Amino acid sequence: MESGSPAAVSRRARVALSEDEVDQALRDEPSDDLTGTTSVLLVALDDGEPVGCAGARFLGDVAEPTKVFTRGEARGRGVGRQLVSAVERACVELGIDVVRLDTRGELA
Repeated sequence: MESGSPAAVSRRARVALSEDEVDQALRDEPSDDLTGTTSVLLVALDDGEPVGCAGARFLGDVAEPTKVFTRGEARGRGVGRQLVSAVERACVELGIDVVRLDTRGELA
């Protein structure tokens, strides 16, 4: 796993994921704030190629997971699970020990 900028992840994800999936996710929830000390953003690599990404926004003393994507060919290999675990570890290392996933009300 490596840290990545939103622009780099966006570029990589556009190649790695379906255009529609990434474009919709970026429209629904921009990732411009996933920089600096208010977030963590990780990229999973396989032989130097991006196969997924995951991030978390820091909302006070709580982290909210976001932008969890894996390439189709990487699915079923535990990449998503590893990314989420790495994000959780990064949050704890940065002093945030509560990670909360909020779902969209319109999906309920």
